[in-house]
Amino acid sequence: GVAAIDDFVYMDQLIANGVLNYIDCFGAHHNGYNIGPNVPYDRVPDDPTAVFRGPFNNPNHSWSFYSTLNTYANKIANAGSDIPRCVTEFGWAVANDLNLDPINGTIPNFEYAADNTLEEQRIWLVEAINLMQEWGFVRLAIIWNLNYGPEANWDMSREYRDNIPYSLVRPNYIPAPVWAFIADMNFRARP
Repeated sequence: GVAAIDDFVYMDQLIANGVLNYIDCFGAHHNGYNIGPNVPYDRVPDDPTAVFRGPFNNPNHSWSFYSTLNTYANKIANAGSDIPRCVTEFGWAVANDLNLDPINGTIPNFEYAADNTLEEQRIWLVEAINLMQEWGFVRLAIIWNLNYGPEANWDMSREYRDNIPYSLVRPNYIPAPVWAFIADMNFRARP
């Protein structure tokens, strides 16, 4: 059968079984939902206009980029280790410029993408990058994703359509507003 386990419980079990003795970096995926990257899960201000109500009606660390990554760091530090985090995927989905179902305008199980704007994506991605550098426990971070949209021809009927709203290359090959900000961050000059 299929079972789900809370990622914090799973991480505790990994640490208890010695995983920190065998890794160079602890990987983490955390795609943002419809809250910013510096919002703890238990301090999410309500957004009454939000279609996706998860972070507002069901407080849980899984909704929060901040709570997830900082708790991972604390668990590793409490185990006496300084193994860094490798954020192997992060980003904020936007659906308002995609050709969605005109009835509900959302992607099943990815309704939060309808709540986010391209401007929020820009603000939150830049903020997340700056936070991860400030926190000091993130070795690398990979934005999800550059060009899944054009690779999938922005076809919202395809099986893996949920990846399209994260694309930084938007319909008609227009770069998302965050593109210029990321380019200006000059990562090669950063430590």
